[in-house]
Amino acid sequence: MKNPWNLALLFLFILLLSSYTVETLAQPEGLSINVNSEIDIAYFDSKGEEKFRLIIEKNGGISEIRMSQVAYASPAESFIWNNVNEGQSANSDATTEPIIENKGDYITLTCYGAYRNHSVSAVTNITVSKIGLIVIHSAIRAERSELTILRTGWVIHFPTGLFAGEKAYVNMREGIREVNLPVVNLSTGGLFGEVGVVNWIDFSKTTEGITLINMAPDTEIYYDVNIYDARVDGYDFFTAEFEHTRWGMGSMPEGSTRVSKVALYLHGPGGYSENLALINLISGLASAETRSRKILKSYQNPQSKMLASQALDNVMAGLEKIFRGDIEDAEYELEQAKNLLKQADETEVLTQILLPLLIIVVVILVLLVMRKRKKKH
Repeated sequence: MKNPWNLALLFLFILLLSSYTVETLAQPEGLSINVNSEIDIAYFDSKGEEKFRLIIEKNGGISEIRMSQVAYASPAESFIWNNVNEGQSANSDATTEPIIENKGDYITLTCYGAYRNHSVSAVTNITVSKIGLIVIHSAIRAERSELTILRTGWVIHFPTGLFAGEKAYVNMREGIREVNLPVVNLSTGGLFGEVGVVNWIDFSKTTEGITLINMAPDTEIYYDVNIYDARVDGYDFFTAEFEHTRWGMGSMPEGSTRVSKVALYLHGPGGYSENLALINLISGLASAETRSRKILKSYQNPQSKMLASQALDNVMAGLEKIFRGDIEDAEYELEQAKNLLKQADETEVLTQILLPLLIIVVVILVLLVMRKRKKKH
């Protein structure tokens, strides 16, 4: 008969070994990245629990976004519409390996791709931060004339199985609009469509949500915004789209470029209302960036341009501080940028007032000098 103490010691050893194995396999807090045929980026909290995960194709399209291991969106990408939707993820190929930098609190990627059915290339810059903010700058360029394209833009797909019966919210310049996401599709597909400046669109559940933020407000890069129920076409998702042109006006002459600048904020419970402070901070930085670039492009006074350049530096610093989780410092950078832009406006207005007066004074002085010379003769 075997010694019972030996069995007890063996059992204890197995328990200790299994507990040690679990402990060593626990995922450390922070961002992790794995690169194979796709780029897999996930964030784990202090308990080692997965909060979100992105699957990014090497062509620059985001093929899936998971929150708490639930698929919240698939895909999110630039698109070309020419009788069928040709999204970046499934309809383009990577032309070279992405450039990836892991900066600890955030990860940056630059992806290069080309659409299969069009002579259109794409360069996509993506920043994924530990707080759940993803900033995307995607530029598509016609390498040859593509005159049959009907529309281009940027789109994110939300599964109807998760969001049917919920509400989406759209923040336009005029205020926040509520959009019902029906349990059963009874429409022609269009749930919301507006021409004008949109700040953000929010799709939320009780526990989490995704806010799509326009990072180029008050510019001409977008024509309109749409929320669409694709079940009318046989697909089980709702789409939220920023579109570059009106329907049928999407043709791209050779060398033309269209840019999508968006952010996705993967937030916690409470919908947009409980997360509005950070959403407004991100949107405010986007507005300040747009304003800074407009001043640099159009104002005449060198002092105004210098102030706008300083404001742009504050905006970029503010965004990086959000990526690192330094929210209070980011708020300070935004206030500094706003003050500098106000000074730039005041300086330019003063120039516009004084310059005509100065011209008038110079003209009067010249006339007086000429008159004196005539009298001498």
